[in-house]
Amino acid sequence: CLGNHEFDDGPEGLVPFIKKMEEAKVTVLGTNLDTSEEPLFNDTTLNKSIIYEVGNVKVGVMGVVTQETMMIARPGKVKILDEIQSIEAEVKVLKERGVKVYIVISHVGFDKDMEIARSVPELHLVVGGHTNTFLYNGNLLQHSV
Repeated sequence: CLGNHEFDDGPEGLVPFIKKMEEAKVTVLGTNLDTSEEPLFNDTTLNKSIIYEVGNVKVGVMGVVTQETMMIARPGKVKILDEIQSIEAEVKVLKERGVKVYIVISHVGFDKDMEIARSVPELHLVVGGHTNTFLYNGNLLQHSV
């Protein structure tokens, strides 16, 4: 997913990056981004989610960026929507497509990651960044599914 620094140079800096990712066949996720009013995004693909098949299980992956980006970077006419509402809406879409496992990659910060995890019960995993919070507590936790 994109982070706030991808918007530091505005859409004119971000769009070439997204195009390079497209050329490399890398999916760029923007679950809570609305680029419809930013003309520089007309020829790019920003996906709300991607589905992977792991064995017989469909896994949906979403990516959100902090709404703070509107104030701390230069998103141009890109709208950064509420993270939780955007995830909930995309979970519904993914459910209709047969997805059974839901993952969010976020760049919103630890506190917001915790809020997302509590607010969207369908989520199996939230992988977060932005605040660089150190979480190691010395205990090794192992689970298998």
